[in-house]
Amino acid sequence: MIPDFEIHKNTLLRYRGHERKVIIPEGIEFIAANAFNCCQTVTEVILPETLVSIGDSAFGGCTYLKSIVIPENTNALGTGIFTLCEHLESMIIPEGVTAIKAHAFDGCKRLKSVQLPSTLESIGISAFHWCESLESIVIPDQVTEYGDKMFNSCIKLKKLKYRGIIVNPNKYQYIDLSPLLTMIHDRDFSINMPYHSKIDVIFKIFFADPDEKQAIDFIKKNFQNIFQTLIYVNDLDLIREILDHTEFMTAETIDEMIRLAIDKRKLEIQVMLTDYKNTHIGYQSTSDIIQQKFAL
Repeated sequence: MIPDFEIHKNTLLRYRGHERKVIIPEGIEFIAANAFNCCQTVTEVILPETLVSIGDSAFGGCTYLKSIVIPENTNALGTGIFTLCEHLESMIIPEGVTAIKAHAFDGCKRLKSVQLPSTLESIGISAFHWCESLESIVIPDQVTEYGDKMFNSCIKLKKLKYRGIIVNPNKYQYIDLSPLLTMIHDRDFSINMPYHSKIDVIFKIFFADPDEKQAIDFIKKNFQNIFQTLIYVNDLDLIREILDHTEFMTAETIDEMIRLAIDKRKLEIQVMLTDYKNTHIGYQSTSDIIQQKFAL
């Protein structure tokens, strides 16, 4: 019997001490569910290299836990293992782990960086919910299962990379990112999500691979509605990118879009479209277009 540890064979059942730094002895292969749950004194835990598995909520509620390194041999992580570890700042998940389960890092407000393994296949419900300090994350290509609200309330998350596509989650006016990841993986553009967000992601897919047939077909079929939406929401950046790097705009469509920009008083868009027309399609004065608008 080691003081402060309740151990059965190769499993740590419970930590009963009050130390700030805890060193778990070598030979331990399993940490049981709730083993450190709500230990408010712990700030650092040294895990043994022999560790294989960490159970559900093993470190949940360890509010002041700041430093912990998961050994390379560990390949199984339970549900809610670091829930409400509010002082945890970084985490590297070792290769071999295939699942980040539900609520794994839920409420880790100071978590700034997470490195996920290439072996990862699934991310559970609310796995990174309320990680207010998380700014970027790379999701491995192998991930094909996504839980709802994985990154809900990650207010600083501005860069998410998945299968070569980089998106800014804070740009999208919805909480659940699982449809976005599904659309990127499956190239299924029928998925129900806010239209402006869908447009943005589809063009990111197209710009990453200009030969992507599904993206090309969707854009060609819906280009007029797409561009109208971009004018309504005043998405100057995407409009500029479309005009600079694609040839979807036609002479017929651009006149209608200029009239819409005039009607909605989107002066910057009007100027961009007029300049594009003068350069790529043919000159026509704004006054002529206005006259055409009122003649309709």
